[in-house]
Amino acid sequence: MQEQLEGFLGGWRNNDSLYGIIYERANEDPDLGTERVTYYLGAALTGLWFLRRPLLESVKWAIVVLLFFSANCFPWYLSWFLPFLAVSPNAALLLWTALVGLAYHVLIGYEVLGVWEHSDAFRELEYLPVYGLLLASGATRFVLQWRANRREASTEPP
Repeated sequence: MQEQLEGFLGGWRNNDSLYGIIYERANEDPDLGTERVTYYLGAALTGLWFLRRPLLESVKWAIVVLLFFSANCFPWYLSWFLPFLAVSPNAALLLWTALVGLAYHVLIGYEVLGVWEHSDAFRELEYLPVYGLLLASGATRFVLQWRANRREASTEPP
């Protein structure tokens, strides 16, 4: 399995998200970066399994996690989870589908100069709002669930 992941995670990078951060912290060593991403990806997918969400929800998030950790995330890759958003919408993922077009900024320089050069600013414009909305919605759900549990506990007879 490591060999398949290396093909998907290692080597050439394009519009990466978490992979880029992990790769930089691995001193830009492709082998070490791929190894670390493999562990994080495995941990994230194991965490999804422990959440015991409905199948469609689990598949959607497994695809999203894979894309967040991949070295290459071409905009059309997001079409892999689009059908799941019709059944189980998520504002952050819908936002990502709107912002992913920013990844095509590299085509301007490539067409004019033949240079494929990424811009961290464009990557941040694409991913930071998505991660922010994911965190905010997750925190909101957590607080609402905590309040509901607290309210339920206070109304139960001793």
